[in-house]
Amino acid sequence: MAGFSGFLRRLRAERRRVLLRFTLGLAGASLAWLALAPVYAWGLAAVARAAAPLLENTSGAYYAVEGSRVLVHRPVRLPGQAQMRDVVYTVWLASGAFGLPVLAALILATPGWSGGTRARALGWGLGLLTITQIASMLVSVDFWQQMPVTVQGPAFYLSGHSARRLQVISAIYYFFEIMGRGFFVLVLYVALLGFLETRRAAGRGVGRNAKCPCGSGRKFKHCCGTG
Repeated sequence: MAGFSGFLRRLRAERRRVLLRFTLGLAGASLAWLALAPVYAWGLAAVARAAAPLLENTSGAYYAVEGSRVLVHRPVRLPGQAQMRDVVYTVWLASGAFGLPVLAALILATPGWSGGTRARALGWGLGLLTITQIASMLVSVDFWQQMPVTVQGPAFYLSGHSARRLQVISAIYYFFEIMGRGFFVLVLYVALLGFLETRRAAGRGVGRNAKCPCGSGRKFKHCCGTG
């Protein structure tokens, strides 16, 4: 609690500067996200391809990246047609992953943190948030595999469909869609605050030339003590 109280005091004292830093940080992080999102999508697509043998029930399905979207192409034979046709689903979209630049802006705007502390928070925060993005994408892969195909004519299900599995995967899918993005950012930021502010409070009795209690291995005066 001592760590959080110190954070709140700094926030009240520097609220205008923090707001300005957050606004500029969000603008910069959003621009960076626009540039990096296609590369990020390629990485997620590689994960999806690796997981395909465990998730895919449609023979010949493949994953592709279009701009900043990850797509799955599933060849199906529509009722009354002899030829196969690709049904395409979007399983990840960069515009829906707004939590990544928001978390970056929050970390950059946090008052009293040193550059090293911000770098560690960014590394841990964005890494953990990426795990939630991977989980969300893999849930989307299975969700659209369980949903009925309604391209032309009467709806039909792909191989491997199960009504019970559809109920379960639908609940998980809508959790990620409705709550997951903003919820995970909030939880991660509060967790980072709690961990790093507690370390900061523990360092109050540490000598400036002693090792920083955050575990970085650097001297306290060059790490958390610079704030």
